[in-house]
Amino acid sequence: MRVLSVKHWTPPGWCQRIRSSISEIIDNGSDAPGTLLDDCSQEFKRRFIEADLILAKGQGNFETLSDEPYNIFFLFKAKCSVIAAHAGVPIGMHVLARSNARITRSR
Repeated sequence: MRVLSVKHWTPPGWCQRIRSSISEIIDNGSDAPGTLLDDCSQEFKRRFIEADLILAKGQGNFETLSDEPYNIFFLFKAKCSVIAAHAGVPIGMHVLARSNARITRSR
């Protein structure tokens, strides 16, 4: 299984220093506070599309990826009323959620 962990910002060299036997951690190549796929590097988009499971950290990733048709799990803190309501939780709660988007791709 190919698992991709998405972080919308990482300090220089961070991804190269962190290694995992179950997940590849990759920066999306964008300066946006989330993952806007049209703004990401070609390498990131290729790995994103090929991943069997995507772990996306941060409210920005939830905001930008929750409607994408991929197998995405989000880990974030609901920091505002709009996102808290969308996630169905109170403001300030830590959330682990799965994308509601219908997965349409096939292998």
